Amino acid sequence: MNSDKLITWIKEKYKLLKDYGKRESRACMEAAGVLLFGLLIFLLIKNINEDTTVKAMNISPDETITAKLETNKNEELTNAIKVFSDKFEIYVKDISEAENSLNLLKAGWDKEGIYNINIKAENKENYRIIFINTKDENANKQIIAQEEYKNILGEKFDQLRNVYTGMWFLENINIEEAKIEKGKIISAEKAFEIMSGNDVEKVKYTVVEGDCLSIISDKTGTSVADIMKLNGLGGDNTLIKPGDLLDVTVIVPKVSVQLQCTEEYLEDYQDISYVDNDTWYTTREEVLEEGSVGQKKVLAAVIYTNGEETSRIPLKSTIVNPSTLRVVEKGTIEPPTYIRPINAGYISSGFGARWGRMHKGIDYACSQGNAVMASCDGQVVRAEYSNSYGYVVYINHADGNQTRYAHCSELLVNYGDMVSQGQKIALSGNTGDSTGPHLHFEILVNGSQVNPLDILK
Repeated sequence: MNSDKLITWIKEKYKLLKDYGKRESRACMEAAGVLLFGLLIFLLIKNINEDTTVKAMNISPDETITAKLETNKNEELTNAIKVFSDKFEIYVKDISEAENSLNLLKAGWDKEGIYNINIKAENKENYRIIFINTKDENANKQIIAQEEYKNILGEKFDQLRNVYTGMWFLENINIEEAKIEKGKIISAEKAFEIMSGNDVEKVKYTVVEGDCLSIISDKTGTSVADIMKLNGLGGDNTLIKPGDLLDVTVIVPKVSVQLQCTEEYLEDYQDISYVDNDTWYTTREEVLEEGSVGQKKVLAAVIYTNGEETSRIPLKSTIVNPSTLRVVEKGTIEPPTYIRPINAGYISSGFGARWGRMHKGIDYACSQGNAVMASCDGQVVRAEYSNSYGYVVYINHADGNQTRYAHCSELLVNYGDMVSQGQKIALSGNTGDSTGPHLHFEILVNGSQVNPLDILK
């Protein structure tokens, strides 16, 4: 209420009091009037002083309240250390707590407690994380800043010769001073819990030959339902083919710890000499002299990322027991290649155990009438109806292998025909022992079925 409104209010109350006094005891009313008038004068003076102050500052009463709240807020801020990356932001009370939280983080991958983390102040704004080797003083002379370690890792192994040991965080963790509300400061243990957590990130997966949704799910850890949801698959739109890019989710640590150490171990070795045979395929080999296996001592720089080996670089080796030469005769002729026998459809069933028995080929689910092609050059040795295979084609190839194409709706070749790779030999169908339109495809090596995906190019 400003001073003008307050004066108007006083006049109204005084008039009411005066009129009331005419009807009641005049002495009583005069006493009450004096008290009321004195109270109103006090309120008027107080309000005018506050109003004048607000006007002098050129701010509104609401802004005055906001300013008071901001003043109180600023009074609650305290010094803290901010630890952050692009995946988290936390506040601890001081450098010691920051060091404690980071030491907890690396402890899971430093079982022997070799390293201790120190945070060194470069200046008031810049801090650096240093892993100190507590077991080897000489190693500390080779301590390199985190960003320098990353540069070294990208170079050839001979540039690692003088950096046999080390530990670092893969992510760029920043340390800086900050002012923050006391309630936002957490303990080293709580900071460790946050930094040791995982994120779920969406990445691209490239479909390869032999993939189906369940196989992709096993490879990536993304459920089939999530793969379908992320990629708009469902109903009639479930077809995937090699080369397709699918969105999948992967679990990624907020912070990854890398440890590089040297490992010395014995390794078997044997030198081999090859004798060419120009009448054999390169897939054929025969041992002429066995020779003997020797041993050598190897020193290697090994990198572990979150406890799993991700790199092994031999630095030097010394022969302990020499080997004797192994002589092998090997073919020089490139063998024929095999291609996918149908362009339509997708692999609905792979090679291996199925329904309690062995599935000796792969199935391409597709509509009836799609072109079936010869996977490789060869000669047709069977083209007829079979109770189990339905309409089927067998083709023998120059390398001794055989391919089979089953459950066709129509055959386009005959026994004895010579066919070339990619030539149309049949149409897909649903004949014989079949649960729906598809092509069943087999490759036999030395008379036994093998996984076609191991041979198809």
